[in-house]
Amino acid sequence: MEHKYIIQLLRQEEAIEIADEWKYSSFYSFYDMSADPEDYEEIVTPELRKNNYFGVHKNGDLIGFYTVEKSGATAEIGFGMRPDLTGKGNGTGFVQAIIEDVIDHNPDLVNLKLEVACFNKRAIHLYEKLGFKKINQHLQVTNGSKYDFWLMEKILK
Repeated sequence: MEHKYIIQLLRQEEAIEIADEWKYSSFYSFYDMSADPEDYEEIVTPELRKNNYFGVHKNGDLIGFYTVEKSGATAEIGFGMRPDLTGKGNGTGFVQAIIEDVIDHNPDLVNLKLEVACFNKRAIHLYEKLGFKKINQHLQVTNGSKYDFWLMEKILK
């Protein structure tokens, strides 16, 4: 039986689990929180995390998280799925649940934005399937180097 996603403010023990235990394979290790000291500190420090991080649960298990930063009628979102669940067809429902949660809590939003590493073709395909469009490509300093990223946008209204 398919259960609904439950999304709640990320708890400290969940933040520590994500930061210390979630390890992605191959080139996806780019997304390990430990790969970027700033990302690591932000997720494990409640004062830095603020109320912008949410845990995504299914069947009582933490399966992912998302962040949201709102500016006017735009929200920039970012997310991560538990490593053992990636690449198995779980992305559409996961990201759709996040989008719906963000909209439910911010009904005045006009658009959503996200950034994704250009090498992450799997994620880009998923985001396009969910209505995001590539806006521009730019270099971003992260994980101690420079990487090409796409800024993607989904118009809501």
